[in-house]
Amino acid sequence: MMRSNNPTDSGPAGSTATSFLPMERIDASCRGPLMFLFTAALLWLGVGSVFAVLSSIKMHAPGMLANIDWLTYGRVRPVAVDIFLYGFLSQAGIAAAIWILCRLGRTPLVGGGALVVGALFWNLGVLLGVFSILAGSSSGYEWLEFPRYVTAALFFSYLVMGVSAVLTFAFRQQKETYASQWFILAALFVFPWLISTAGLLLQVSPVRGSAQAAINYWYMNGFL
Repeated sequence: MMRSNNPTDSGPAGSTATSFLPMERIDASCRGPLMFLFTAALLWLGVGSVFAVLSSIKMHAPGMLANIDWLTYGRVRPVAVDIFLYGFLSQAGIAAAIWILCRLGRTPLVGGGALVVGALFWNLGVLLGVFSILAGSSSGYEWLEFPRYVTAALFFSYLVMGVSAVLTFAFRQQKETYASQWFILAALFVFPWLISTAGLLLQVSPVRGSAQAAINYWYMNGFL
């Protein structure tokens, strides 16, 4: 829904507000943290594309770089997938979600410094996970190949970023909400539930038998 920058315009369902901050101030409050997330996401997209091309080539030419253990197909493909999911897609999605919360809530970003700290540790976790997979320490679970200590690092890093997003929603000036805000808020709570549950049941205290495949499939679909 297109909205004007006039601080006296009407909100959803005909509500009227008279004390909204200018959009320029709202954008300025989140520009630095969100640019950090978007820039890191684009850098990971470039790195992941290299690994994706390499894995595609090795599928048809398995002899290429076959004498380098770190670059076998069984390692470069999970690296390419996980970089896309956690390096690019997650960070770009979080940044877009927070921008929407700021804009629709007509409120500056709350906890921008914490958001940057969480994003920094998230990227360090992804980097550590990439090196762990290349070194042969993959967990073996699709989309959750990172070792359990990396999964834990991503979980706690996400909590820091998630708190900033939730507080931004809680302190919004526009009290009426849109459906897009509901979905974003739900996702902010669902993802840590997904990754913590899957990490506990697959990596920390693995369940037995076919339950592992069911939990892995549940996590993948929940992530989507």
